[in-house]
Amino acid sequence: MPTPAERARAPSSRFSGSLFATPLDRFIVCTAGVALVAAVLVLAATVSQPILESYGFRQAQTALTAYWFTREGYALAYQTPVLGYPWAVPFELPLFQAIVAGIASFVPYPLDQIGRTVSFGFFLATLGPVAVICRELRLGRRVFFVFASLYLLSPQYLFWGRTFMIEAAATFFCVAAIASALPLFGRASISFWRYIAVLALSSLAMTLKVTSGLPVLGMLGTVLAMLALFSWRERDAVRARTFLLRGVLLAVPLAVSLVWTHFTDVVKMQNEVGRLLTAAALPDWTIGTLRQRFSRVFLSDVIWHRSLNTNAAGVLGMAVIGFFLIDETRAARRSIALCLVALFLLPLLVFTNLHIVHTYYQTANVIYLLLLLALALVFLAEHTSPRLFTLAFVLVLASHVGQFHRQHWRVAHQRITVENNLVLATAKVLREQSPAGKAILIYGLDWSSELPYYAQRKALAVPDWYPKYEDPLTVPERYFGATSVGALVVCASTKQPPENAIQRFLASFGPFREVSGSPCRIFVSPPM
Repeated sequence: MPTPAERARAPSSRFSGSLFATPLDRFIVCTAGVALVAAVLVLAATVSQPILESYGFRQAQTALTAYWFTREGYALAYQTPVLGYPWAVPFELPLFQAIVAGIASFVPYPLDQIGRTVSFGFFLATLGPVAVICRELRLGRRVFFVFASLYLLSPQYLFWGRTFMIEAAATFFCVAAIASALPLFGRASISFWRYIAVLALSSLAMTLKVTSGLPVLGMLGTVLAMLALFSWRERDAVRARTFLLRGVLLAVPLAVSLVWTHFTDVVKMQNEVGRLLTAAALPDWTIGTLRQRFSRVFLSDVIWHRSLNTNAAGVLGMAVIGFFLIDETRAARRSIALCLVALFLLPLLVFTNLHIVHTYYQTANVIYLLLLLALALVFLAEHTSPRLFTLAFVLVLASHVGQFHRQHWRVAHQRITVENNLVLATAKVLREQSPAGKAILIYGLDWSSELPYYAQRKALAVPDWYPKYEDPLTVPERYFGATSVGALVVCASTKQPPENAIQRFLASFGPFREVSGSPCRIFVSPPM
């Protein structure tokens, strides 16, 4: 173990001169390059995959909005036509969907591929603000390139970064908000444009995905409040007031988020089913219960298996981080490490139920764990030996590759076709035989957007939990407005509408004819 004097003489984590100054530096940078190539190859091998491989309902929900942007134009009260008329049930700010639709308007590629590629672009772009963070905090280029390798090969980001989802974009704006806000903590004078950047990026992080942005905003505000308190205790009223005012500034993105949430709730209230999905109606679903926070599934599955074991090499990663936290003597590094631990844990502790139910939600916080692990690995290199660092680094990356191959690769490149997938088979029948200008009524698929997206039809997919489950069959005008129902789809599930209700609907609002070609029962009306 190095003595205090040897630690004082230990090399800075910043490179001196060239990126390739030493053999260790060359190894770190080249490893990051290999990781980048590997990530691009994973995208190339899976970009043509239908967006049904995992959480297809969520991927298709994002894709459905982008599709109708291309068909009927952009709107803040945007359409996700899966819950009936008036078709708009907005949740997040549709920036990602608008970007995908904009690219689709002049690039002749399928929307699935464009959505995956845009998501992957945000996944890679997140390295930009991380580089800024490493520079502003004087962590050094070694930390950045070690992080880059960990991040690019992390199973969480390598898999979800290539899906048609907003997760990678939300992570980008959260990390960019942190990078833009760092000067608020140390500089006496901040430019007007810096303030604008902080407000804009924080507001985008909050409105794009509040469950990712709120912990970041809370951490930024807490650090500024603590700095104000420390300055006040040191009787530096000017600095205390400066930090306090900068903290108050962060109320702006919070207010923007509240305004957006109120707007989306007002729009949802116009929809018979959507009114059950307002923010006020879903607090338990979002936050969860106190018991869940101490449950085995949360502590063992979410925190240990999905996060620490899968994305930080389990016991090995925890040992490296533990060594760093115990042996690091620099107060600034210890403070940074504690902030990273808080950023990792806060989303889990605040939005517990969402993290339990959805494996993709850990995209919001694992990135901070990876940066902490990068700090710890570089500390290992500079306070023990390059050989020990190299061994630990290679083993961590091998763990990443092994976990990705074991948990995600088979899912990511599976063959999904009309022949083996119910959604694609049913959608093909609807595209070919149901009237294009009419909507579809779906039972048996909950409120998934998969079938409406691939059928390219507006729809009401009746949720299993909807209390008026049979109403769309008896009073369809309440759920479709002036749009006629062009097809009824009934798929086998644990909950089904009564057969007599189906027959009354077919007789009262037809004529309909039953068509084949799908495992579901499909009844279509004549062409318009």
